[in-house]
Amino acid sequence: MVSEPIKIWLRKKRRKEMAVSGFLSVLSLLSGLVLLFLTFWFAYGIIWVITSGVSATSELFISRSVFLPHGWRLALSGAFIVLLFIGSARTSREYLGSYPRDDYPVSPATLGGGLALVWLLSHSEASSKMICDLLYTGPRLIAGAWNLVRRIILLKNINENCCGEVLSRIIASDRSISKSELEFELSDSQWFSAARDLRLFDGVLFLDKNPVRLSLSDDLRGELRAIAGN
Repeated sequence: MVSEPIKIWLRKKRRKEMAVSGFLSVLSLLSGLVLLFLTFWFAYGIIWVITSGVSATSELFISRSVFLPHGWRLALSGAFIVLLFIGSARTSREYLGSYPRDDYPVSPATLGGGLALVWLLSHSEASSKMICDLLYTGPRLIAGAWNLVRRIILLKNINENCCGEVLSRIIASDRSISKSELEFELSDSQWFSAARDLRLFDGVLFLDKNPVRLSLSDDLRGELRAIAGN
């Protein structure tokens, strides 16, 4: 039997988590859009510099200038942003954060423009990963905002009765529990639905996979026992 205090705690906790996720999703979205805006125009500037250099070289050697229209520059900058999203989705942060073993006595950020360029060229693998990591920040923030929206949807649709039943049984015991211990209270689908929903809350521990066993951190167990009056 689910105690009313546990259901009230679940309801308040869910609303709090939804509010926090909503705030963070908006913040992540706005930050990502600002970074993508700056990246877009940075790419536009690079394209303009390259085409200007090609045009000057062409005019010098064959007396003909090369012109790339503004619309094409915009399209190429937009394509670059799309490629950033694709690259970000296909590249793990662990890979970009694993630099080759080497001696890095200084950071390029502490050097001047020319020395920083020399550092980047002399450590090409590390510098390419650093640059990619920076360029992927905007797409990651946008993806993070979307993941937070999905989290809000999941929180909105949790089954309070099933989750409350599981939590009530856990706090009544000093150990983890599995589906077999709730076979009379919950069906298989209700158990796995509750396990999926409880992943959204910090302090709920998943100890095994076959079978799935759930437990609580000491802090959360103590908080829920105090609420339930156990």
